[in-house]
Amino acid sequence: MLRTHGWAHPRWRLLPSDRLHTGRVPRLIDAVLPAGSLRRLPQPTLVLAGDDDPIVPLANGRILNRLIPDSRLHVMPGGGHLFLLERPAETAALVTDFLTEPRFRSG
Repeated sequence: MLRTHGWAHPRWRLLPSDRLHTGRVPRLIDAVLPAGSLRRLPQPTLVLAGDDDPIVPLANGRILNRLIPDSRLHVMPGGGHLFLLERPAETAALVTDFLTEPRFRSG
């Protein structure tokens, strides 16, 4: 069972490769999405990742960034697993900047 910050879920299990943080995202993606579906996403995508996340390593964000054609990876320096909640103003500014880029404006 995976435990972090005092909570756990009985269905979350670490496999040997997860302990090394290798292969985790492709297995998860293969289990949830049809093969190759990320490569077919037409939408611009912002991938956010913390560089100090003990649960979802930065390598996973890099993999997603490689798999999604029109994606941009932003690495939150010092960001742990909950950086979205711990640094809401900074995160909101990143998302707002991304969504207000010229390609999102109509007209």
